Amino acid sequence: MAQVALSVTGSGVVHRPVALSTVVYNGSTDGDPWNSYWAGGRRASTFAGGGPQDAALEIFWGRHFDELLGDNTTADTHLLDIGAGSGAVTGFAFEAAQRLGCPLAVSCLDTSAAALALVAEKHAGVKTVCASAADIPLSDGSIEAVVSQFGIEYAGINAASEAGRILRPGGSLALVMHHQDGAIYRECRANADALDTTLDSGVLTAFKNLLLRACELREGRGRPKDFAKADKALAPGVQALESIIREQGKDCCGGSLFRLYTDIAHMYGRPYSYEASEIKKWVKRAKQELGAFRARMQSMLDAALDERTLALWRSALTEAGLRLEDTQSLTMGEQQEVAAWVIRGEKSGA
Repeated sequence: MAQVALSVTGSGVVHRPVALSTVVYNGSTDGDPWNSYWAGGRRASTFAGGGPQDAALEIFWGRHFDELLGDNTTADTHLLDIGAGSGAVTGFAFEAAQRLGCPLAVSCLDTSAAALALVAEKHAGVKTVCASAADIPLSDGSIEAVVSQFGIEYAGINAASEAGRILRPGGSLALVMHHQDGAIYRECRANADALDTTLDSGVLTAFKNLLLRACELREGRGRPKDFAKADKALAPGVQALESIIREQGKDCCGGSLFRLYTDIAHMYGRPYSYEASEIKKWVKRAKQELGAFRARMQSMLDAALDERTLALWRSALTEAGLRLEDTQSLTMGEQQEVAAWVIRGEKSGA
């Protein structure tokens, strides 16, 4: 659909309205875009479609859990996965425990009940805790190991003292955190800009107006010139979408913009086929989806640590009783770009 150039030449053909049931958006319909994201069974991965990111993280966590569990063959290790999402890190922990023959007890903490429901489905026996990492409802010194992958930083720096509080002396901590100069951050920034451009273009409102004018024509109460005017008004928004997809690729924004573009193209080819009520519902859902995606991108951008905020986190963890290793950077993707900070340490007093 390089250009919007549909013309209305007659009104003698009868078109049967159809529902928009084939055009599905699984976006947020409530006030928590992350909870709705997990309610749709999504994955939190954003970098390079998840593949290279997952490979790099699998290697990191495999080594970490081999080290953590390698000498423990009797007593349970109680692990807390903070900001667990759907349980990716918990999965790596269980794989290592099975490989090494070590007992392991896991609790997963997240603010999203939907995410925790996914964890419970994947990993039988895991305890779930729906709470903020800034106020963890667990006793002092009750945990042997704390881990987090792109999770704890969302709760703010108060989560550092909470992580230290719940660790027993000698307990370990490993955090993978968003890097403000990293590849994931840059992708989130590009996604946010693309979504802003799309929403600001008014493409959804213009497309709704076009389809409503088509409804009026089908019902014999519209004017072809109004449809033509709405058709012309749609063109800039469609061109903005095409420009984003051309520059950033079909996978931009998790593929949501390309899906929107193809949905518009599909419906544009049969504009008389939809009822006004269904058109309005579809546009509302699409706006909610894009808005929720934009909110998730902003939360990632806000959570990312630069060198100054990284130093504040390290200071807070040290004050909470952690002996920290030197901070490392984790590289991901085919180009091995820096994408995350890694903080590891041990609770003093063993």
